Amino acid sequence: MRKINIVLLLAMFAACIIGCSNSTGSEQTSTGVERNKIEQPQVMYNGYIYYFLATDTLDIIPDVCEKVGEMEIVDGENVPDMDFSAAGVDLTVGQEIYAYEKNTQEIYVKFDDGYKKFERKIK
Repeated sequence: MRKINIVLLLAMFAACIIGCSNSTGSEQTSTGVERNKIEQPQVMYNGYIYYFLATDTLDIIPDVCEKVGEMEIVDGENVPDMDFSAAGVDLTVGQEIYAYEKNTQEIYVKFDDGYKKFERKIK
């Protein structure tokens, strides 16, 4: 009798694990982004990749910044490889990019709620 109870318990446990698996076939990271997708927003401009480093959203950007273009390609699985291409969450085609030609360390991307600063990583 005890063996039957253990077998039934193991069968129920296995059924729970199988039933709780992701049935869509797309696994997600702990932050909810699908595996194999680039999570950190990044934009290529002027031959450099700029990364969003989770800074505050700004209502205004420095007066010296000018609109230099818009996002032309957003690819969630590949690192940007040409100017005005992007990868990562919350980026869309058509978002405006602002820069100041004398400061090549940062750019700004316009979102619905304001501007976010993206920075170049120095190697």
